[in-house]
Amino acid sequence: MIRIGIVDPDTSHARAFAQYLSAREDVLLTSVVNYSGVRSSSWIGEFASEYSLHICNSLSDLSEEVGAALVLSVDWEKHLGSAKVLLERDIKILIDKPVCGSLLDVEAFDVLAIQHPAQLFGGSALLHLDEVKRIGEVLVQGGILQLTIYGPRDSYFMGVHSTELLTRLIQPKESTIVESKNGVVRVAESGMTADLVHAENWSIAFQYADELQEWMLPTNNIYDNYLSAFIAFASEKEPLGIRDSLNAVMIELAAKRSEQLSRPVRFSELDKSDKIDSKLFLSSYKPQ
Repeated sequence: MIRIGIVDPDTSHARAFAQYLSAREDVLLTSVVNYSGVRSSSWIGEFASEYSLHICNSLSDLSEEVGAALVLSVDWEKHLGSAKVLLERDIKILIDKPVCGSLLDVEAFDVLAIQHPAQLFGGSALLHLDEVKRIGEVLVQGGILQLTIYGPRDSYFMGVHSTELLTRLIQPKESTIVESKNGVVRVAESGMTADLVHAENWSIAFQYADELQEWMLPTNNIYDNYLSAFIAFASEKEPLGIRDSLNAVMIELAAKRSEQLSRPVRFSELDKSDKIDSKLFLSSYKPQ
């Protein structure tokens, strides 16, 4: 049985994840640590009591009790530090989206992924929907002229879920070109163009030469496949990683640079100054 702990239950995901994991018989949710300090001590106490969790004083203490951990810090700039501590202790990790927000952290996570190839997992839950897998199969068949992904925007990113969907479907590279213009983010790679468009619900449209197809993505029970995939990953039954999530951060950074320069930007143009600062978001964040 896999013993799982929660690092920083800062968002509503913490309770949703805890409910799902507590209902499974092949895992045991055991511990929680309030490393970020976003939640009050009283809230942590109530949460721990509700799910019979031991409250740990540090990441090191938590790592003594678990074999896997959910890193749910709302401050994406804390994810790398937490990951380093846990990976050094051979803990399998799920990092909630966005995995990070700077080129420096992307590069650091790339190194960690090489050093710990079977320990990092995370990003958007939408990537694990059955519909997304079927859409990937449709793309492989070819003939698509244009891909459009519709979805909500975040207050800090262009839309993490939508961006990660795009990276899963077109696999960006150093040569990828990103342009943010008039509220639409366009990504071009290997003859394929994909647009990220703001909308209330998530959907994906394929433009063929003589036909337009649109797939609506469900929003109910989106965590079931996600957490099930993580449990399989933690059980060493399914090799996964965070490459799509890191590519999504690259698109977000390139889109931000494109807005600043009013022109398309290649991944290769990004430098160590490119960053989406979490402080602005945290200043107005209210835990739910």
